[in-house]
Amino acid sequence: MTDAKRRCTHTTKAGQRCKAWAVHGTEPPACSIHAGLTRGGPADRNQNARKHGFYAPGISRAELADLIYPCDNLDSSLTLLYKSATMVAFLDSVVWEFLTAKEHASDR
Repeated sequence: MTDAKRRCTHTTKAGQRCKAWAVHGTEPPACSIHAGLTRGGPADRNQNARKHGFYAPGISRAELADLIYPCDNLDSSLTLLYKSATMVAFLDSVVWEFLTAKEHASDR
């Protein structure tokens, strides 16, 4: 196989030939971008980028469901207490945003 056959045969936005290496098994030879392959990204149910604490947007439906149903043992009671405190902190941040928005609106 020659060098030209292993290079991508597609053109770039600038109208020039793409200089990237072709992915094995593509016909015509195409690089990973022109072959339509994914660029990675987080795996399903990836929790690494999940926001928590002060910057969290709120409580999830699953966590809210946990708050509704009663607990039977100490571990789940502590979990419920923690989630309740999280919900209170969320509501506090919502009230704070509402009050500051109201103050800024009255300044106009």
